[in-house]
Amino acid sequence: MYCHFFYVITYDPLEKVFFFSADTLEPDEELTAIIAADFSTDLSITDADREKLKDLRTKRSHSIQSDSSIAISLVDIIFAYCYDQRVNGWETTCESGWSCAKLSPSLSYFSLFNSIRQALICSVHRAITYSLYRSFELAIKVVEDVKEVFRRGRSAILHIFCDIHRIFVESGDFRYILNDLFITDYILWIQAVPDAIIAEVQEKLAEIGEIKKSDLHWELEVLETEANLERIHLDSDDEPND
Repeated sequence: MYCHFFYVITYDPLEKVFFFSADTLEPDEELTAIIAADFSTDLSITDADREKLKDLRTKRSHSIQSDSSIAISLVDIIFAYCYDQRVNGWETTCESGWSCAKLSPSLSYFSLFNSIRQALICSVHRAITYSLYRSFELAIKVVEDVKEVFRRGRSAILHIFCDIHRIFVESGDFRYILNDLFITDYILWIQAVPDAIIAEVQEKLAEIGEIKKSDLHWELEVLETEANLERIHLDSDDEPND
């Protein structure tokens, strides 16, 4: 008999509580299939996207800081969207608004990053802390999805932000405010930003090496070892005595 293990640790400086579960040790068949699935979402501009772009074109964008900082935040927002899409079979669900808002450091915590790698590591942190499947392997698969989105270019990125805008309008819990604060301006910015900025993000994403568990500084390997030892102990207790 196997038990579902939960280990609780706190980490500085935010003193958040992180639950590391057996999703990593014994992923169920559904999680295994999610990780193995090919990237299969359609990122073409739709008629609904075009209508939204017409509606938003009359709005004035707020002033922004710099192209580089804005471009970096694109990465973690797209990570959150890709995670939700992959987990839900490339479809939007009633939980999509929560997932996109919660898993993106930029949207949930107004974070600013100095590098794309830093943005991805923070996104992985949130994916293995708050999401349905707290799996490091799944989070790394989503990192590859983000790279694929940027390989497909500006129109793919624009479609995703139009879809996020729709999700926040429809999902309730006042998430439409995130459209006013972030997404609308991003939609306008993506259309106007020079090709060189998009190309720079594509290049930096391609150059990012493997993200390892040690990069998260949460001692995940230690927790996995302890969980495996505990499982072995429980298995031995379940064995009948001679």
